[in-house]
Amino acid sequence: MIKTNTMSVSAVGAPAVLQAGQLEIPKGWKARGLRLKTTMTIANSRAASDTTALTAAQKEALLADFQFTLKYGKEKHRVPFNAATGKECHWLSRLCCGTELQGYADSSTGLAKTLTANGNTTVVFYQYLPTGRFYLYDDADDEAAMGRTQLKTCELTVALTSDAIATGLAVNFGTVTLEVMPDLVSDKGDHWSYVPEFQRVTVTDRVVRLADGLPLLLLESTAVHASTSMTSVKVEVGEQLVHNTVSPAELVIDYTDSPLSELTSLGLLTDVVTVLYAPRPGDRFRTMPTGQLRFEQLVHNLSSAALGYYFMPFVDEMRVRADVGEVARLRGKPVRAVSLGALLGAREPYRLRPFRGFVSLDSEDADFELYSGLYADNARPSGATASAPPTTLAGARARYAHHKGQQEDMRALKVLEEVTAAVPGGVPSSRGFNKGGSLAFAEVRGAVAGS
Repeated sequence: MIKTNTMSVSAVGAPAVLQAGQLEIPKGWKARGLRLKTTMTIANSRAASDTTALTAAQKEALLADFQFTLKYGKEKHRVPFNAATGKECHWLSRLCCGTELQGYADSSTGLAKTLTANGNTTVVFYQYLPTGRFYLYDDADDEAAMGRTQLKTCELTVALTSDAIATGLAVNFGTVTLEVMPDLVSDKGDHWSYVPEFQRVTVTDRVVRLADGLPLLLLESTAVHASTSMTSVKVEVGEQLVHNTVSPAELVIDYTDSPLSELTSLGLLTDVVTVLYAPRPGDRFRTMPTGQLRFEQLVHNLSSAALGYYFMPFVDEMRVRADVGEVARLRGKPVRAVSLGALLGAREPYRLRPFRGFVSLDSEDADFELYSGLYADNARPSGATASAPPTTLAGARARYAHHKGQQEDMRALKVLEEVTAAVPGGVPSSRGFNKGGSLAFAEVRGAVAGS
C-alpha cells in the first residue's frame, strides 16, 4: 500500500482539489480504485446521557454529505464521477469490491464508534472510488485500471455539501482529512483504461435509453429492492434482450440463484436500492452485451424513477487519439499505443476491444516492434496515426494479398479488421465492425491493401 496525497476539507463549500500531475504512483503498478482514508471529528451536542453510535441511516446521511468529482484525459474529457455523493460511491464499492467499506462497522475507531456525549469523537473510515475494479468478472477483474501516466492527468475534487448528520450530530470542520491510497495491482506496461462512469438519470417516461457502452449496473434509488412499486420491466442492451415482463423481485433471482459466494455485494445493494441490471456472479467479460441500455417500465407504476447507471463508456476515436498524444507528451518520447485485448491475445468479439483500454509502448519495449497501434510523437502529440511495425505490416500485406488472390474476400477483410482491432479507437462501435468504419480502418486499409 502506498499513500500518495493528503487532502483537507475546511468548510462547507470549500472543496479540496488534487490537481492534474499530483497523483503519481511508481512504475510497475496500476490503480483499480482510489481508497480514501477519511479522518474526521463528529460533534455530539446531545445530552450527557446520549452516547449512542451512528445508526445505519445516520451513516448514510454522513456519506451523502461528501461529494466527489474525478476527471481525466486530454482536456479532462472523461468524468467517471461527477459530484457523486459518498453514499453513491458506497453503493459502487459494495458492487465492485464485494465487501463493506473498511471502518463502516468498526466500533473501535470507525463509523460504529460510540460518540461522546456533549463532546467530539474522532472516527476513521475508508471511502472507495472504483477505477476499474470489478471482482465479479473473473477474467477481467484487474485489467481495467488506471496506469501511471493516466493518473497524472487526473483531477480529483472532494467537497462537503453539509455539516449536518442528524439532530445534535454534525461534522466538526478543521478535522476532515482524506489520505489518498490507490488500490494498486502489479502489471507490466503503462496502462490506460476508460474506466466505468456513474450517471444519475431522473426518468418520468416509461422508456429511457442510456449512454452507449458496456453496462455494469442499473439501479433505482427511491426504494430498497423489496419495497419498489415497479411490477413489470424490460431491459435491453444493444440488440440483446436481458429482462422482459418481470418484476425486480423476480429478475434478481437470476443473480442470486448461484452457488458462488460472491453474492455478498448484490445482497448489500438490494438492502439499499432496487437493482435492475448487473452482471451475474461468474459472468465472463468476453460474453457481456454491449451497446445502449434501454429500460422500460411495461407497467408505469413509478412515475419518477431515480436511476443510477454505471457503465464502461464507448469513447470517440478522435478523443482516444488525443489521449495517446497526451501520453507521448507527458512521457517526453514517441509511443505506440496498443489495445490491451491485442496484447493479451484475447479471444473475444471485437465489439469488446473499446472497453479493454490500451498500453503505451516505447522503443525500449520488445512488443513495440510486434503490434500495430496508434503512434504518437511527443514533438507532435496531436498527430497520432495508426501504424504497424515493418515486419507486422509485411505479414498483413502477404496474408491480404493471398486471400484476395484466392477470391476469399471475407478472409481478406478479416485481415484488415485484425490489424485495426489492435489500434485503440479503431473498432468503430460497440457493435464491432458491422456498423460503419473508422479512420484507423481507412489508414490500415491504405497501408495493407494500398487503397
